[in-house]
Amino acid sequence: MTAVGGTNVALTAGNQLQLQTVWNDAPLDLSAGGGGLSAIFKRPAYQKGFNEHRDRALPDISLLGDVLPGYDIYCTAKECLKGSPGPWITVGGTSAASPLFAGGLALVDEVLRQHHRQNVGLVNSMLYEIGRKFSTSGVISDVTSNNNDLGPFIPTGNQRPLGCCSAGRGYDLASGLGSIDLSKLALLAVGLQPAIAGVTLSLPPQAPIRRHRMLARLTCSRRCIATAVATVSIAGARPFVVKSKTAVLEGSGSKTVALSFSRGQLQAVRRAASAHAAIDASIVGQVIDSGGNVEAATGAQALAITS
Repeated sequence: MTAVGGTNVALTAGNQLQLQTVWNDAPLDLSAGGGGLSAIFKRPAYQKGFNEHRDRALPDISLLGDVLPGYDIYCTAKECLKGSPGPWITVGGTSAASPLFAGGLALVDEVLRQHHRQNVGLVNSMLYEIGRKFSTSGVISDVTSNNNDLGPFIPTGNQRPLGCCSAGRGYDLASGLGSIDLSKLALLAVGLQPAIAGVTLSLPPQAPIRRHRMLARLTCSRRCIATAVATVSIAGARPFVVKSKTAVLEGSGSKTVALSFSRGQLQAVRRAASAHAAIDASIVGQVIDSGGNVEAATGAQALAITS
């Protein structure tokens, strides 16, 4: 997970970012960003040098969370229209900052794919590497003022500070590494992410019906996660798909993977073979990322299933 904290922003007359502080609306409203130490997870390796504690520290980065200025959204659901003069309403919170960051990462991945680079995946290691090695790149801006401590303003409490969390120079439990510029992150990620591996496919000798499976040999140009996918067509029937398990290929190594028929698929293939119907498979090799998304694919190779 990437934990996203909240900030408030001040803009210039030209709508340019002028200043960011940790989001805390007290005493006007009991809402603020969050931060602190995990009671479950230990400090991950990527936080070494940033987090002096033994436990996982939150957040990792921060984005706009304050309702003022907030995010304008168009919503016609009755929950949105209640107490609002129209469908345009302003929302905020880290519940807005987090999906903003998620959507931003989707655009970063789009830029990476255009440059034939691997998707970001879990971005935390990259974020802390940027904080460690590329602090002057402008990707991350340190947020050094304000806190998110609501303790003094909670009516049912003892009006004492909770002791967490204040912003300062460098990593802190109020804003994490700081606020992030997603456009600059995309440009830097192109240089940091490895290239997508090339993949080739070959079909070794085989007996699919007798062995209950098809075979495909996959080769990657570099370390990759690969799989094979076959679309099987039987004359007069709807095509079906058969997939192999994923295989991790090291370097430029090759692996033969099995595309095993399910019981129902095997019965259909056997009936078709007994009736001398045409059975054809179109097989492709794929490189996938850790989330199962296809990064690269081979052209299709045909296999006539006769035995």
